[in-house]
Amino acid sequence: MNLNESGSPELAGLPKNSGSYTTLAGGKQVNGGITILTQKTAANNVTYTGTFEDFVGKPDTGCKGTIALNRTRLAGGGVALRSEWRIAQSGSRCESPVGTKFVVNLVENLPVARNGNYPGDPGSGSLSADYSWNHPLWKVTDSTSLNCRATPGGRVVKSYPLGTQFSTRLKGINTFGTDSAGQRWMYIPGANCFVRHSPSYLRPVSLPY
Repeated sequence: MNLNESGSPELAGLPKNSGSYTTLAGGKQVNGGITILTQKTAANNVTYTGTFEDFVGKPDTGCKGTIALNRTRLAGGGVALRSEWRIAQSGSRCESPVGTKFVVNLVENLPVARNGNYPGDPGSGSLSADYSWNHPLWKVTDSTSLNCRATPGGRVVKSYPLGTQFSTRLKGINTFGTDSAGQRWMYIPGANCFVRHSPSYLRPVSLPY
């Protein structure tokens, strides 16, 4: 599920206060859209309410209903999400009757480094087409500065000091790249350059409310 709280251009085609979801129903993948109608914020907590609707082609109809999303910042770090889905209209391609309620409790799953790199397959070539999802917010942990290069391993065009936070692509062509030594790099859209995608230089940051 992706909630576009800030109108991010990385969620192309989705207006602010909307989002999308993917799930399985009856053994089949179902995609849909979310519209956020209200937001209530408290200390370490925010609750969104709105509506959802499955994307299915006419004349078929899917599930429609209401959704409540509650995000809570955990004392030990990270974020928990409680989502409640209630079906108000059950169409020809909806697997559940009207009135059905689903509750899903999740804990934010920040990327964990493996073998010196964060997960994801950069594919082959120095500028690969990688369509796996990427965490969108990162922080520089290098004690000096982090170089951002025009191409993976190429010319330095910008440097980020310790503690700098930046947003990255969620997915798409050139989200990741590899250099001639096989090291993994991540594209920074705002600067149009690549940084080393390694725990030696970066760590993922919990998304803001």
